Amino acid sequence: MAFYGEYRFEIFDGVYEPAEDTYLLADNLYVEERSLVLDLGTGCGILGIIAAKKAKMVVTTDISPIAVKCAKYNVKINGLTKNVNIILGDLFQPLRTQKIFDLIIFNPPYLPKSPYDINNWLSKAWNGGKRGRKVIDKFLEEFDNYLKRRGRLQLVQSNLSNPQLTIKKLEEKGFSVEVTATRKLPFFEELYVLTAWR
Repeated sequence: MAFYGEYRFEIFDGVYEPAEDTYLLADNLYVEERSLVLDLGTGCGILGIIAAKKAKMVVTTDISPIAVKCAKYNVKINGLTKNVNIILGDLFQPLRTQKIFDLIIFNPPYLPKSPYDINNWLSKAWNGGKRGRKVIDKFLEEFDNYLKRRGRLQLVQSNLSNPQLTIKKLEEKGFSVEVTATRKLPFFEELYVLTAWR
């Protein structure tokens, strides 16, 4: 079980347990009152549930059916079934409408993969491919199609997967980018929260 403020979360087997990256983004979320939020790769649902405290509606997606089941359970036990909608699917694939979100939040798989890593639902939560950028780059190609003109993006990234390249790609799309939080981890890893807006 995990806790954040007034909320509690059950973590089902095979679902990513909230860790430093999750809490760094949670501590630095900027959600406007009555906004529409998209939480991609929701896992146990923690970020979407936290965002729902202020948001009018939170839509979450996850590629893992186990994570979707876990997130639905956590939404229920935290009393937020009316304003959190959880959908099974890969990134934006299950979404039909575009350019409606005020905020997109994403804690992507960003760790470079070892050839010896096991491939299962849990590994999909952290396995970012050979350079740690497989999912991040796919996300960056599409995200602005789902963001309102004045919308914002907040995502976590590690120095192991080249956050400078992410910033460059965002700036090439016409976004301003700020590193709004950092956290040093053991073994020379550092996490960043990147916040971007047009």
